[in-house]
Amino acid sequence: MTARPASRARAELDPDVPATLQGRYVIGAPANNPRKDLSEEHPCPLVFIHGTTDNSFRWQKAATYFAARGYSVWAFNYGKPEEGRPAIPGVFAVNDIDESALEIAATIDYILEITGASKVDLVGHSQGGLHIKKYIAEHGGQDTVRRAVGLAATYHGTTMTGMSSILQNLVDRNPEFADLVAGTAAIQQLNSSEFIRRLNELPDTHPNVMYTNIFTSKDLTATPNSTSQLESIGGADVAEAEVGAVCGLLLPPGHASLPENDHIIGLIEWGLKRDRGDHTPVHSGCNGGQRWKLGYRFFHES
Repeated sequence: MTARPASRARAELDPDVPATLQGRYVIGAPANNPRKDLSEEHPCPLVFIHGTTDNSFRWQKAATYFAARGYSVWAFNYGKPEEGRPAIPGVFAVNDIDESALEIAATIDYILEITGASKVDLVGHSQGGLHIKKYIAEHGGQDTVRRAVGLAATYHGTTMTGMSSILQNLVDRNPEFADLVAGTAAIQQLNSSEFIRRLNELPDTHPNVMYTNIFTSKDLTATPNSTSQLESIGGADVAEAEVGAVCGLLLPPGHASLPENDHIIGLIEWGLKRDRGDHTPVHSGCNGGQRWKLGYRFFHES
C-alpha cells in the first residue's frame, strides 16, 4: 500500500479537533464519541492515556467494557516523533515528555469543552500514569480531575530492574545515539534522569483528586513497584493494589499487558467507584473479565 503524502494527510485533519484524536491509529467506536451523553451515574468523561511506544488501540477492550456500562470513554495518541526523526507506524509517546504533556492538557481541555463536563476521570498506563501526576501538578488538573487510576505508572522513573545506572551511563556517553535508538521519553523515565529529578520535586498528589494505583509484582519495566505508588499530600485519598496479591494470581500479568488484562479492568472499575477511605479491594473486584465478555456482547448486539 502506498502511503499518502504527508501534506495531503495533514490537509485532511479537522482543524477543530486536536490531532491527538485523529489518524488511523486512534481508537474508534465506542470511544471518542462527542454525542455520548453524560449521566448522573457517570458525570465525567473517562479518559485513557497509553504508555511509551504504544497507541490508543491498547485500550480497545477497556473502552468497550466501560462504554457498555454507560461511561463516555476517550483515548488518544500523543508524543509522536518530531519531524525528521525516524517513525514507526503506530508507535507514539516517544517524544519529549514536557512537550507531550502540553498535547495531553490541550486534549483534555477539548474533551471537557465538547462534552460539557467540569471534570474527567483519568486512567494512565506507564508513561500515561506519569502524565496524570504531571497534568495535576503543572497543568491545572487539580481542578479538572475527579479520579486518577495509574497502571504500573512511572511516577518516579524506573530502575529497569537495576539496569538504569548502566543505561544512564551509556546515555551520558552518547546522548544522540541513545535518543535515536531508545527515544527521548524512554530515556527521560530512567530514575537517574534530570527529568525525573524535576518530576520528583512536584507534589505526588492533590487532595481534590482520588487516586488508585495498580501494579504487578511481575513488572520488569516500571521498577521497583514503589515507583508506581504515590504519597498522600494534604490528606489526598490514595489506594494501592498489587494485582497478584489482590486477585490471588499465581502468575500475575506483566507490564505491557496490563491495560488489556481482565483482572486489571475489574480493578480499574473498583478505583472509579470505590468510596473515599476504601483502600482494600476485595477479590470480587477482579472479575472484570467475565463482566467484560457480557458487556462486549451487550454493546455489540444492542
